Amino acid sequence: MIKLFRHLRLSLFAGEKFTAYIKYSIGEIILVVIGILIALQINNWNEQMKKQTSLKLVLTNLVENLQQDQAALKQMQQLESFRFHAFIYLLKMAGASSYDAAQDGHTIPPYKNDFIWKSAIPENYDKKFITEAFLWSHRSNMVAANQAAINELKNTGMYSSINDKNLKIAITNYYNAWNIRIRGIMEDLINDWQKSLESDGVITSDVAGLKDPIVLLKDHPERIALIKRLIRESAWWIESADVLSKNAEKLIEVVQKYISTQ
Repeated sequence: MIKLFRHLRLSLFAGEKFTAYIKYSIGEIILVVIGILIALQINNWNEQMKKQTSLKLVLTNLVENLQQDQAALKQMQQLESFRFHAFIYLLKMAGASSYDAAQDGHTIPPYKNDFIWKSAIPENYDKKFITEAFLWSHRSNMVAANQAAINELKNTGMYSSINDKNLKIAITNYYNAWNIRIRGIMEDLINDWQKSLESDGVITSDVAGLKDPIVLLKDHPERIALIKRLIRESAWWIESADVLSKNAEKLIEVVQKYISTQ
C-alpha cells in the first residue's frame, strides 16, 4: 500500500500535474492527522478505562472497610453493653441511686448474654459477677473508622473522579459522624476511676481477693458519681455504634449502586 502511494505520487509529479499532486499531498496529510487523532482518542479511552477500573477497585475496598467498621462497632457495642449493665448492677449492690439512660435520651437494649458474661445479669449479690464488673470497668474499646480506602481516594486524586454528588456527600457525612460520635471522654473517666481506686491501694485485678469488693463503693460518693458518668458514656457508645453501623450499611448500598453503573 505504501509503495502504491509512492508510485502514484511520483507519477503525478512527473506528469507535471502539480495541482493534483498538491491535492493528493493534502489528502495524505489529512489522513495522517486523522490517524493521529484516532490514536490519541484510543489512548484517552484506554487511560479512562484504567482510571475507572482503579476507581472501582478502591470503591470496592471502601465497601470492605465499611464492613470492617461494622464488625468493630458490633464488638464495641457488645463490650459497652456489658459494662453498662455491670455498672448499673454495682450501683444497685452499693445501695446507690441508679442512672436513668432515658433522661439523657438514650435507649439501651437489654443485655443479650452473648459477650463476657454469658448469663443473665444477677439479681442478687454475686461475687463472681462483681469481680468481672470491676475487671472490665477499665477496659474500653474505642474503635476508629478504617480510612485506608478513603485516604487512597483522596491522596491519588480519584475522589474527584467520582461524578455522583450524592455519593460524595454520603462519604463525607459518614466520616464526619465518626468524629462526632467516637470521642475520648471515656479514657479520661477510666483514668479518674483507676486513680480513685489506687488512692486506697487497689487496682481492679485486686478485687477477686477482697471479701466484699462493694465496700470500695459504699460511702464513696466520688466513685459512685464516676460510675454514673461511665454508665452515661457507655450508653452514648452503645447508641453511637448502632447509628454508625446503620450509616455504614446505607453507604455500602450507595457505593455498590455507583459501582454497578460504571
